[in-house]
This record gives sequence, structure tokens and C-alpha cells, in this order.
Amino acid sequence: MRSPREWPIADEEGFNSPYPPATIRFAPATSGDLAARPPITTVVFSPSGVFYDDTAFARWLVQLLNRMGVRTEFPSFRCLLQRDGLRSAYCGQSPYWTALRGLLAEIGLNRGQLAEVEAAGFVRWQQCEEQVRLLPGVASTLERLASNGLRLAVLTNSVVSAEQVKRRFERLGLAGYFAAILTSCDLGHVLPEPAAFQALLDRINVAAP
Repeated sequence: MRSPREWPIADEEGFNSPYPPATIRFAPATSGDLAARPPITTVVFSPSGVFYDDTAFARWLVQLLNRMGVRTEFPSFRCLLQRDGLRSAYCGQSPYWTALRGLLAEIGLNRGQLAEVEAAGFVRWQQCEEQVRLLPGVASTLERLASNGLRLAVLTNSVVSAEQVKRRFERLGLAGYFAAILTSCDLGHVLPEPAAFQALLDRINVAAP
């Protein structure tokens, strides 16, 4: 069995951006600068790693693959999962398990191993979902933002629909905080593609700067 190919470092969302990195220069703000800036009205979140740690399934999968002889580590394998390896699932073009089978076959798993991963994976996926918990301070921070009149929204790369994200939020006590929840799976576009951001702006009725 061959080892997975080398995977380049991805951006924070896991996808290699087609856009050059921005150079940000900070200068001291004057009172006139602050007065001229429009007030912040909306805060947009990508919840993975911010609201909760939902990497348990991917970590389990790496351990299983290592036992099957595939030499990889979590950071590089997660980059592959969130890059072109599962891009069709993130864009809603194919079911997650179909895309995952294709990826694992590409890195060398045979039919028996694929069947083993899928059989165990269905059960583990559900177990990992039920074990997701909010990180400390998330609920109080969202409450404070909302109580100060800020509109909150979610835009995220995900292999599941916004409805499934909403159900997770309901279980975690986050229902009602967000004016909009959009996922790449529903939109057909992954971050940082401009179309994903435009879809959110359209949903919350905000004009692009």
C-alpha cells in the first residue's frame, strides 16, 4: 500500500486559497478615523474550532488508517480531507461517504479495508457528534454580543447542511442566536470563494463594501 501523497499547508479553513496573501499594515487610529468608520452591526463565525472541537472523527480515522498501514498524521490528513480530497462533499456535489471512499481508495485501501472503515465509521461518526461540547466562554460571549445589539451569523465549510448545523446548535443551546446559518454544502462554494461570502451578504441583506 502506498503512503498518502504529500499535502501542502492549507489556510485556516483547510482550503488552499487561489488569492495571494494579503499584507496588513497597522497604523495608529485617530479619533477622526474612528468617527468615520461605520459601526459594526454583524459578526460572522465559522464554528469549527471556535465554538467547539469537532475533530474527534478525523482523529479516529487517522488512528484506524495507521493501523491499516497508511502512514499519516492528523494535521496533514485533515488538510487532505478539507482540501481537494473531499471537495465534492464540501460543495454538496456528492455524499460524504461516497467522497471519503474515493479518497481512501486513492491512497491505497482495498475493498475489505474500505468496508471496514465505512462500517465502523458510521457508528463512530454518530458517537463523535454526540460528544461535541461547547468550548469555555462560547455561550456567554454570544449572549453578550447579542445583548449589545449585534447580529450574528454563521458561514462555514461543512460536509453537512445548514439544517444539520442548526440541530447541533439546538443540542448545544445555541438556537436563536443567529440571523443566518450557511454551509458550503448547501451553497456549492467553499470558503474563501467570493460567491460564498456574497451568498451570506445577500441572506442578511448587507451590501458588500
